[in-house]
Amino acid sequence: MDRLPVLAVVRAAFTFTLANLGAIIGVIWLPMTAVTVTGFFAEQRFYAAIETAIATHGSPDGAAMLLFLGYGLLFLLFHAMMMVGVARLALGARPTSNFGIGFGVAEWRLFRAWFGLVLFLMIPLLVFSMAMMAVGPGGPAAGTPGQMGRYSLMVLLMMGALVFVGLRFAFLLPGLAAGDGGTEKLLTRAWTLSAGHFWRIFAIVLLCLLPVYFFGAVLQSLGELSLKSGGPAPDDLASMLARTRETLPLAKGLQFLMAPFITGLMAGASVIAGRELGRTDIRA
Repeated sequence: MDRLPVLAVVRAAFTFTLANLGAIIGVIWLPMTAVTVTGFFAEQRFYAAIETAIATHGSPDGAAMLLFLGYGLLFLLFHAMMMVGVARLALGARPTSNFGIGFGVAEWRLFRAWFGLVLFLMIPLLVFSMAMMAVGPGGPAAGTPGQMGRYSLMVLLMMGALVFVGLRFAFLLPGLAAGDGGTEKLLTRAWTLSAGHFWRIFAIVLLCLLPVYFFGAVLQSLGELSLKSGGPAPDDLASMLARTRETLPLAKGLQFLMAPFITGLMAGASVIAGRELGRTDIRA
């Protein structure tokens, strides 16, 4: 089995993104604007509903929960458009739309694969949540140090399993959807091609995204310095939610600015790594 060249893929992804940054912006700006604006209002209502539920010891507003769920579907839909459009650029082909708003077979396949993957990954999360609810009223924190240690280990194992399964499936999906992946289902093909390459895929994603997110975190920290109120106490959930709502415009603005780099790097790396692993499976 050929080894996936980590540094070569990362270097090629950065080269593609920086060389085609203007074209990437042209492809994603409209759907990214829609995602940013709808996300801002949906998240504002969601956090406000949770705050109110905490203050009143009641249940969160159902309309806010449905709005947030609808935003999640819209997020997947528009990101499928953006990733396929940028992956086509990485393949040397023209995107289906000059404004990123195009929903053809490739976009539908990617959206369907992502949606199925999200539903699949929710199953162990629900099982784990029900198991924690069965522990007792106090939860794991009310147990002995040994019980808390076992709980922490279980959380780490569960998160590790989700990362493993998520990367094995998700990393190659944009390139496979935009290229000629054959008639095989995207999730099946992605799992087959990524077999034995998890740690190299993990390294590629980490090396691509770490510089971008580090730069974004620095900018957000500098922006939050202009806010006069101090940070909330770590055990005060209501104050943390209020702080999140207060800084949400800054966070959404930074997400919008970082989107061309993140989309370019991930779509480019998906195409480049897919070509290395599948040889002729991903082509324009």
